[in-house]
Amino acid sequence: MSPAQQIVDRLRKLSDKSGGRLAVAPAATQKWLHEDSRLPPELVAILSRSWPGEDVSLGTYDLWSLARLSDSERAKTAFHGGYFMIGSAGSGDLLVVCRRPDPIEDCEIGLISHEELWERESALEGVYAPVCRGFMTLLDAAEEERLPVDFYAARQSRHA
Repeated sequence: MSPAQQIVDRLRKLSDKSGGRLAVAPAATQKWLHEDSRLPPELVAILSRSWPGEDVSLGTYDLWSLARLSDSERAKTAFHGGYFMIGSAGSGDLLVVCRRPDPIEDCEIGLISHEELWERESALEGVYAPVCRGFMTLLDAAEEERLPVDFYAARQSRHA
């Protein structure tokens, strides 16, 4: 089974558990994801055809629905700073994927401090802390309760 299919299966279980379902993005959103997002192609396919239709819990984090993401000013700010927001930590910190076309198993996922977002929106790398590489790693860490609770814990664990 491909890494993308494994991720879709895990997302389906998370959605089922919360009473939701996976959704297909509107055609305009799919076009934008394919042409402008600069995300891993496998993640673009998942976001386009198999992303949770409602917010779902991912350990102490939430994965946001595309509808919520497209209405979020924080998501737009993250996008302009080189990140694609996929959800948030319980603290409100932004859960993001670095906007690079790395394979989905190598993409960098991290947190942006919600407390410093607006003050540093022109230089988000200063308020970004990596959490893991690879979407399956994120899902596994959530299941095993190994995710840092917020940006500061992620930054501290990186420097430990």
